[in-house]
Amino acid sequence: GPDIFMVTPELYWKQRDKMIEMPYASYPVTTFTASYMDIGKTYLTPTGVAAYPLFVDPLVGYWNKDMFASAGYATPPQEWKEFPELTKKLSVVSDNFAISRSAFALGEYANINHAKEILSLLFMQAGDPITHVGSSGRLALDLGTSAGAKVALDFYTQFADPSKGTAYTWNKSFTSDTEQFLSSDLAYYFGLGSELSTLRRTNPNLNFDMTSVPQADKSGAKLTYGRLYGLAIAKQTKVTPLAYFVINNLLSSANSAKLVTGLQKTGLSVAPVRRDILPNDPANPYSSMLYQAALVSRTWIDPSPAFTGEAWNTMVSDIQSGKSNSSSALNTAKTKMSAYLKTE
Repeated sequence: GPDIFMVTPELYWKQRDKMIEMPYASYPVTTFTASYMDIGKTYLTPTGVAAYPLFVDPLVGYWNKDMFASAGYATPPQEWKEFPELTKKLSVVSDNFAISRSAFALGEYANINHAKEILSLLFMQAGDPITHVGSSGRLALDLGTSAGAKVALDFYTQFADPSKGTAYTWNKSFTSDTEQFLSSDLAYYFGLGSELSTLRRTNPNLNFDMTSVPQADKSGAKLTYGRLYGLAIAKQTKVTPLAYFVINNLLSSANSAKLVTGLQKTGLSVAPVRRDILPNDPANPYSSMLYQAALVSRTWIDPSPAFTGEAWNTMVSDIQSGKSNSSSALNTAKTKMSAYLKTE
């Protein structure tokens, strides 16, 4: 196996027993937090540094400028409270609830490409961190402990509920939100920054732009979801000093900036995670936006993405089918995840 390997929070959690941890005596927490944005703290354990942040792929919004302009809007939404009114203006829904044009892909799970990321964003903005690592080093579940989690889930699911009137804009009949956006039948798409070039290449005639995700209150503290990538050193390595040298060299301010700029030029619109890298690429109009997104990005450790995906899919589906209300569905998802954590 490799001496150094790339990790995400999920992979880091599963492989942490195979990684060399740098004790805080050698790498103080204050040094780490001064070097990296807050999302990087995901790789800190109670006793040391398990992995080193490389870059962030933040959740952003992509908005169809022609569709918004036709409805009389010159700018995309900045706050979630704007969504119901925008839905009324942007969606086209028949009397029998058939949707021919959608404002937003929200409310379902299986046919929304980043449903988990969007729900994570709403939960975290509502003050629910979903999981955290306790002082014992074990993963603890926070989902549903905040009253805001139910509010966030109610907000999300209303957009696929015909009984909600003008908020209704999405349902199970669509194949995927990505396809709808690319065919100009979806006004606003939640995607990762790294998707920008793929969207442009797939439909070069689509008049769209990237924007920051909506906030609960634009005057308050901002937050978005970010997919964090990092580097870890394998315990099996026989060249530990060299491995540390390579990581320190690669993650230096100058080389990290070159890496992120290079990735952006190849079409992978990711963001730096070092605090001392400032966006300075005039050829990339999104570098500043991505940097700002990285500053406010948060993530959470998902013990099993596949298992969580099934639990959250059921949570949303049970609400839409009328089998459960949001409180009951949230508790069921929490119970399933808690049971999984006990076996982890």
